[in-house]
Order: sequence, then structure tokens, then C-alpha cells
Amino acid sequence: MEESLINWLLSSDYWESDQSHVYHNTFSKQIEKEAEACDVSQEILKQLPAHLFFQTSGSTGEPKWIALSKRAMLASAVAVNSHLGIDKISVNSAENISENLSVNKDNWFLALPIFHVGGHALFARAYMSGGKVITMQGKWNAESFVEQLSAGSAHSTWVSLVPTQIVDIVQKMIAAPSSLKGCILGGGGIDQTILNNAQNLGWRVHQSYGMTEAASQIATAKEPGGALEVLPHISCKVSDVGTLQWTGESQFSGSIVGHNFIPQNGWVETSDKIELREDTESKLRVLKFIGRSDRTVKILGELVDVEALEKEINEASDQQVVISTSIDARRGTRLIPIVEAMPSAELYGLINQYKGIYQLEECEVREFRRSALGKIQH
Repeated sequence: MEESLINWLLSSDYWESDQSHVYHNTFSKQIEKEAEACDVSQEILKQLPAHLFFQTSGSTGEPKWIALSKRAMLASAVAVNSHLGIDKISVNSAENISENLSVNKDNWFLALPIFHVGGHALFARAYMSGGKVITMQGKWNAESFVEQLSAGSAHSTWVSLVPTQIVDIVQKMIAAPSSLKGCILGGGGIDQTILNNAQNLGWRVHQSYGMTEAASQIATAKEPGGALEVLPHISCKVSDVGTLQWTGESQFSGSIVGHNFIPQNGWVETSDKIELREDTESKLRVLKFIGRSDRTVKILGELVDVEALEKEINEASDQQVVISTSIDARRGTRLIPIVEAMPSAELYGLINQYKGIYQLEECEVREFRRSALGKIQH
């Protein structure tokens, strides 16, 4: 990343201006394919000044944009910095943010794309703490990442990674630089054995739970291996069906589906099943993620709608296919096509076309589970 871009993303010219910015997700096959059907119009840009737009496939499988105000991004940065002890800015209010910059010089090493809210948030946090962001050069590679992190270890005290990256580091048994204070883990769950091995290698992993709509984190472990504590700027509750509802200063302004802007008002409804309890010592609420109530899973840190994918395959296939899922240490989730008869050559060819986050495993042949009425039970 060019030095001029880094400096701009750390400047008041960026964070305090009314200009809005649109960030395309260039890694998503589905989003790239359907980009023309969903875009941020000039009319919406005028309607929403000082906003950042992040592209996502969403829980429906349809491409959409999440509109986050710069104020929301900075409110999240204030809360995360304070929660992790990166600076001393009050999390009670995001007012007069630009007047409250800390002299703390903890810096961030960027190994995530800036079109991903998890990567972009590092610039907001560094801006609020007066720190720097040092960006990884070249494509992701565990050895190169740690080498670059170590070379700048005197200046890079925090990093944010996704489970895939932690798995790569653990598989290659690479120790963390001694000066690294912490590693925030987002973008999905991780196998406990992998997490333990990472901690043994010196990686102080702070697990987090969040989403683009919240400008990154909703709950984060204050200590490595600790429980997920709901950040003070977020209010959470559990719905009647056990799913998370939340609101807060870092809440998104709305979403764009097709060419229509849908404003967000009040509590945000999610499909995530959770448990909430109060920690007796910190007095903060502790969040435990149970699972999703729909068929959306995370693969390599990205949301994939299994139902939409299954429908797409069946529209092109000469056999009925059910997509099953299983946990995978590196990818997060594996997608397994199930058929009730030996797969045809046409189906084999179709399955081999899916790559990246949509990669499908080899077909398994077995009877579908069905209800008494014949409905397939996933």
C-alpha cells in the first residue's frame, strides 16, 4: 500500500471530512459477478455524507452494501482502544473525538484488506490513539507475515487476523515476536486446539465477535483466552427465539440492496443464537456465540449463504443436490454436496467450477433426511 494512501487514511482530512467513500470487495466471485445489480448511486452518496460503504454478500446471499458513518467507525475505535488498554479515551461518548487524541503510540500491523471492515478499522483505531499502521507487503504468506511483523516489531504492537491466518501460523509453528502485545481474532470461530497452540507459540489472541454492521466488534476478550465481553458502547439483548439483538454508537446507518437504500432504525436483528450473562468482576456482559439460526456460514472470514448456493447448483444440475457443512480448522466451514445416486459427469463438472470460498468437496452419496411430509431436513 502506498505511503500517501496510508497517511491519508490516518488523517483528519479523511476522518473529519464530509466526503463519503466506497470500498469494493474485489475477492468475492459472487459480488464481482453481480456488482452491476447492486451499487452505491451518486444520489445515495449525497444523501449520506461522511459515510463509508463496505460490500458484503450478507446473510441472504444477495450482494449488498453496508453504510457506516465515519462517526460510527470512530466510536468503535474509541471503545476497542479503551477496552484493550490501547489508549485512555472515554468510551462514554463519541463527541469531540478529534479533540481527545491520546499520546499512546501503540501501532497496528495490517494484514487484512482495507475493503474489509476489520482492516479499515485499524486506521480508525490508530487515528484515535495517535499511532501508526504498518501494512504487509505482498500476498498473505505466514512466514513473510511474521518476518515483516518482526522487522517492524518495535513499532507494531497489535495485529488483527482471521482464523485462516492463525491456522497457517500454527501449522508452520511460527512463534510471535516478543514485542507483540496482542492479536485480535475476528471473522469467525476457531478450533480450541489451534487456539491453544497459538497461545503456546506466544500469540496473545483476543477473540472477538462482530460484524460489518457494527463497524467491527461487538464483544471482545480483554485478556487472551478470556470470555467475550460486550463493549461498553453496545447494548445487547436476547430475542424470544434466542437470537442477538443489539444497538449502539457504532451502528450502521442502513444497507443498499439492488439500488435501494434501506435505513436502519432501532435494534438490529441478527440470526446469531447467543447467551448473555454478567461478569461478576468486570460488571460487563459476557456474550457466548451458540450458532446461526439460518443456513449462513463463514468460510475464510466471509459469509456464504448455503441455501442460495444450493439453489444455484440445483438450477444448473441434472441431479438434486443438498449442501451439507462441516467444521474445518483452516477454512472455518467445508461445503459437502450430497446426492442420492452416483453423481453424473455433468454434476462433477459443475462442482469443479466452484473455487475459493465457494469450493465444494467431493460428492457424498447417501439418502437425504426427510420429514414425515417428505421435506428435506438439513
